Amino acid sequence: MPLAARTAWSNRPAALSNSPLMTYGYPLVMACRRATLLPVSQFAVALATLQDFAARTGAGRVVALLDQGDDAPPVLVERLEDGALQVTEDADPVAAAPDPDVAPLALGDLRPVPASAMAADPETGELAAPIGSVQLLAESVLALARVFGGRSVATATFATRDPALPLTVAAREGDPIVLDIGGRQYALPV
Repeated sequence: MPLAARTAWSNRPAALSNSPLMTYGYPLVMACRRATLLPVSQFAVALATLQDFAARTGAGRVVALLDQGDDAPPVLVERLEDGALQVTEDADPVAAAPDPDVAPLALGDLRPVPASAMAADPETGELAAPIGSVQLLAESVLALARVFGGRSVATATFATRDPALPLTVAAREGDPIVLDIGGRQYALPV
């Protein structure tokens, strides 16, 4: 996982980043002053947010495609079904360790919907659940996408009564929310 090196000294010259004094992004010498290095994962907050979302909603797998702006490709951050975390910046996913000192982004009120409360039929697109449950999950996933900003996309997979037919919800600000049941996609009516 790439690390962003932050240093605790003032008046850092702009040319330092291209300097031979830098090794693997860390300064070796800086005007005869000591530098304190604080290696911080640039995706630690996003990963903490995915973990928090999964814990509070009961989602099995949570994925966010983070918008990095027009000049950079998006980054995929994931919390897998087994609780493992990974980041994909280029082509290969890299395992990530949670940072207990990093707080998640604020997501507001999130509540789980028990798997026993939802039944899905992919052939008809019918989803049986208590009133408001599907909307609750959809709004929760949309809140996750919103908290990451830009054109970020969030998906979360929730268990249903049939373990072979989980419900996946995908959302991005400004786009219709999409439900996936058994490999078939359905736009959630707005």
